[in-house]
Amino acid sequence: MVCTKCGKSIEKGRKYCGFCGAEVSEAETKPSKRHTVILAIISVLAVLFITTMVIIMCMDFFPNQNSYTMVIEKELNAIQEIDVNEYMEILPKDYINYTLSTNKNYKKYDDMVLDCEDKLWQENRSNKKKYGTDFKIVYEVQSEVLYKDEKSLTKLTNEYNNKYGSTATIEEAAKATVITEVKAANAEKNSTSSEMCFIKIDGTWYLDIDNITDLLSL
Repeated sequence: MVCTKCGKSIEKGRKYCGFCGAEVSEAETKPSKRHTVILAIISVLAVLFITTMVIIMCMDFFPNQNSYTMVIEKELNAIQEIDVNEYMEILPKDYINYTLSTNKNYKKYDDMVLDCEDKLWQENRSNKKKYGTDFKIVYEVQSEVLYKDEKSLTKLTNEYNNKYGSTATIEEAAKATVITEVKAANAEKNSTSSEMCFIKIDGTWYLDIDNITDLLSL
C-alpha cells in the first residue's frame, strides 16, 4: 500500500503514514476493483509468456521430432550400433512387402532382416578398420527441397502406389543433399555427400529407398 500524499510505502494495517503523518482512509487500504483486474491480467500474461518460452525451448531442444532428418539419424545410428530393428523402422511397409514378394532370396521377413543386418555389419566393420572402435557418424543437410503442394504429392502418391501396389497417401516429401562424416581420434577429413529422398505416410517419415521422389524433379 502506498501513501497518496507522499508516495511512501505504508505497512498493512497502519492508520497513519509513518513518513508524512497523513491519515490513511479505509478505502485506501482496500485494493480497488481496477487494481485487482490489472493484477489478474498481469498474472495471465506472465503464465502465457512462461508457457510460450517453454514450448520454444522444447522445440529448440527437440528440433527434429517430426522431420525427415529423424530418418537420417536412425539410419546412421543403425550403422553405428548395427541396430537392424531401427533400420527396418525407416523403410516403408509397402516397400518391405514389395521386396518380399519380388526378391526370390527372401522367403520370409526374417531373411530380409538378416540381409539388412549383414549390410549394416559390413559398413560398421569398414568404419572400425579405418577409424577404430571409438567413432561417431555425424551429418549435415547441405540443401533440401520440400514438397507439400497437392499437385506434387498426388503425382508422387500415384507413382508410389503403382510401384508397390499400395493405397497409401504421401502427405509430404523431401529431397536433400546430406553430408556425412566419421568423427574419430585418428580420422582425417572424410566427408561424403549423397542425395537422399524421404516420404511421409500416416504422420511418419520414411526413407524413399527407391528415390521415387526424384520423379518430381523431372
